[in-house]
Amino acid sequence: MWLTSDQQVNVARRACWYFDCYFGPPDNSVIFTGDGLEDLNSLIARLTSNALHNHNNKQQFLCDTGFQYSLWRRFDLEDLAAIRNQFIQFYGSVNKPNCYLARQGAAFPRA
Repeated sequence: MWLTSDQQVNVARRACWYFDCYFGPPDNSVIFTGDGLEDLNSLIARLTSNALHNHNNKQQFLCDTGFQYSLWRRFDLEDLAAIRNQFIQFYGSVNKPNCYLARQGAAFPRA
């Protein structure tokens, strides 16, 4: 595991993730985004398959753990499993969580 347990919990509770995966050459970067179990399960399946077949030692997997600004950290399959478990504990087994609380917005006129 590369991420701390706090980072895993924060990514899961944010219910919206960005994973940048370099599968070998520098031009071979794929960004996976998601906001539910289906997207997370799809990424886990893709990286599990990659682990079985791609033996390039230049692979690198990064996760955006930031809140207001991006903060990219390395991650692995164990981190994804932990994020998935934290997501299920917090939201249940829903595909697309309603993570936006009801709020009242305000706007100010430009001067």
